[in-house]
Amino acid sequence: PTHMAFYHIVVLALIQGLTEFLPISSSAHLELWHQWAGETGNDLQLDIAVHLGTLAAVMLYFRAEVAMATRGFLRLFKLDLSTYETHLALCLIIATIPVVICGAVLAVTGWIEGLRSLAVIGWAMILFGILLWWMDRRGAEGREARTWTLRDAAIMGLWQALALIPGTSRSGAAITGGLAQGYTR
Repeated sequence: PTHMAFYHIVVLALIQGLTEFLPISSSAHLELWHQWAGETGNDLQLDIAVHLGTLAAVMLYFRAEVAMATRGFLRLFKLDLSTYETHLALCLIIATIPVVICGAVLAVTGWIEGLRSLAVIGWAMILFGILLWWMDRRGAEGREARTWTLRDAAIMGLWQALALIPGTSRSGAAITGGLAQGYTR
């Protein structure tokens, strides 16, 4: 049993590592593995653990940007809204609110478990893949990241909330939302 548990964790880590940075749903691929390998009772905890590993890798890779946002966040406490760092931190906070609210509603109502079906995963992959393809074909209007507004941040947060649906990629939702708002790749 211990060997199988270790094997299960290694496979989950590999799936997460290979799928998280592509515009395909890592959560859906993890769920597909769980359904194929047989559920263990702690699948959600394992998924959270591999996602935390991804978060650590992303924070390390984007450490300069994380430092900039952290400095901005600390300046918010001083009510210093004059720097780009502070604006970035405020936008990130606003962009996080919709996904936190939607995630809480899904968790409290228990609807999150109903979303982990193969049918939902399959339809979400198809529909959001088509939406990403269409937005990419439509093209961006040339807006750069530094022009991000508080309104744009709230809209991006709503796009990110869609990624709570297994089969919808977080990076794909961010790319699609950015393209829909006219940002360059």
